[in-house]
Amino acid sequence: MYIRSLKNLQTKDSVDILLGFAEGEARKPAIAAARALQIMPSDYLNSEALKRLERIFLELGRQHDSSVRAMAADILLQNKPTEEFVKSLLEIMSSQSARELNTVLLGRLWDLASSDDNLQKVSVEFPAN
Repeated sequence: MYIRSLKNLQTKDSVDILLGFAEGEARKPAIAAARALQIMPSDYLNSEALKRLERIFLELGRQHDSSVRAMAADILLQNKPTEEFVKSLLEIMSSQSARELNTVLLGRLWDLASSDDNLQKVSVEFPAN
């Protein structure tokens, strides 16, 4: 209920609280928080928030639910991802056995790349490197 209220409120101040839930061990609150973060205006996500989302996706520190990781990656891909992050994402996808997560991420990457020249360039260049 609390997370849903923060989702509906959509304030800049709620991003840090939602990230705390997304980073947490409890699965359902983490998923709800990640969903709430997906609808936040992109200008609410500062560099620190994006770093925390990257840590969730890369599972730095601890493992996270695959749904939370997929949503974190989606948020990052929509917010001018660095070339380094896109390369990390593709490397992780090529080395993971989680087919469902890989399918979701690859579909989202290609979908976003169709309208983002920079993302398209990085995605296409990766296999050649």
